[in-house]
Amino acid sequence: MIPYETAAWHDLFVAAGGAAAALDGLLVVAASINVKEILASPGLPRLAARALGLLLSLLLMSLFVLTPGQSSTVLGIEIGALGLVLAAAMTYSVIRSHFPVERWSWTAPTLGARIVDGVLVREPHPLENPDIPFSELEDLFRSMPLLTWTAPTLGLALAASIPMIVCGVSLVVGAGGGLYWALGELVVGFSCAIYYAWILLIEILR
Repeated sequence: MIPYETAAWHDLFVAAGGAAAALDGLLVVAASINVKEILASPGLPRLAARALGLLLSLLLMSLFVLTPGQSSTVLGIEIGALGLVLAAAMTYSVIRSHFPVERWSWTAPTLGARIVDGVLVREPHPLENPDIPFSELEDLFRSMPLLTWTAPTLGLALAASIPMIVCGVSLVVGAGGGLYWALGELVVGFSCAIYYAWILLIEILR
């Protein structure tokens, strides 16, 4: 069956692996152009890490599929484990970007920034005060744009990783779509990575 025969997908994953490797390298070079602006915002370095990690995951998934002599079960375990690591890393990155807390001393979340005289200036927020009592955290949580920023960002991150997990499970059980889920992962993953790259290269300069 085509969904579970890696030989039938060889050319696709050769192209995908090459594209992921090339984009990963280009993103590193391109991000270096705006490195000062990226480092000036608390959330942008983690966004860059998510973009690089996502492209690296697509490259590794392609390598797993192209590795000869593997059974569908072994391939499914590899892809599923990679998907779990990617989903966990993406989720952690988003949460740390929007709700960074260390020893109950809050630092500013990524709530937006603007350019002033050519310098990226982060917008102030009440959570920048490290002396906020724990009893006031609930009210401050409510003041943060959860539905506006965090939920869509987390949803996008998970959408770029869950198809890989489903692909792994499908290959192990031998039903449910197999490598067609990997195709979905490639489409969503590349789209998401390019969106992240656009933010890092263009949007931060607006």
